[in-house]
Amino acid sequence: MIGVILFDNHDDLLYVYSDHEFKNRIRCVSNTLDMCAVPGEIAQDDDIRTRLDAESMILMQIFSPLLTSYRIMNQEFQNSYDCITCEDGSTTAFYEQMGFLLIAVAKSTVNAAHLARVSFSVMQHVCGPSLSVLKHSNTHSELATLLIETFLKLRQSSQPIVTESLHYEPICEVVNSSILRVLQVAVSDLSVRGGIPENRSHILIIKETSIVAIYSGRGTSELRIDEILFLIIVANAFDHSKSSTRHSLLILESCVPYTIHIQRVENGLDVIVLIEVNTYRQ
Repeated sequence: MIGVILFDNHDDLLYVYSDHEFKNRIRCVSNTLDMCAVPGEIAQDDDIRTRLDAESMILMQIFSPLLTSYRIMNQEFQNSYDCITCEDGSTTAFYEQMGFLLIAVAKSTVNAAHLARVSFSVMQHVCGPSLSVLKHSNTHSELATLLIETFLKLRQSSQPIVTESLHYEPICEVVNSSILRVLQVAVSDLSVRGGIPENRSHILIIKETSIVAIYSGRGTSELRIDEILFLIIVANAFDHSKSSTRHSLLILESCVPYTIHIQRVENGLDVIVLIEVNTYRQ
């Protein structure tokens, strides 16, 4: 059972990710508490919006006492709780930052605290500091959902994703030096032919969840571990049946936007080119 719910500082519901088991659990609780019924699965846009609004209202009613309790413990006693273990064996974890409160619910097979932290990080990368955009933008909310789903899938088989550490493909020193020289030339070509300064670009080669090589142009800040792990999730999230994919995401702590180009090559390798949007640095 997986559920991820984001509230703003007014306890307004901004975003929900839920699997089938979590939806059934919410439906069972709402029936027990005799809350308003949610319309069935219907196709018309107006009716779908009505159903989503009803689902949001039910979630807000169910989690309202928990939100109030958390706010009181945090604001009045500076002693908020991080996790709550429920009778059914699930764990509810809390993650608060910038006035936003994320609640993650998960069974024992998934670490709820880890899920909450990663989910919040994904939302920041997608939206920057204004997470409220998730409520009104289908593009942002659908992208966040895709990346959270990818994280949950990868953590089942990838130790680096679970432990939040980097794993480098074992490559001999000579080959590694050759790869880095190729990437250095590529960054120089971006500068000469594309007019993109070297201090605005990074190139990564990734194989599944392992790092083959990373090269950053002169003057760029090194990518942090959590940013590289995020890029691994991104590389695994998109359908690589097309020749390449291009997306704009926020990936740095300073909220600098980068355009991300992903190219799948042979043997399951992904080449990721990051180009900083030039309106943010002169």
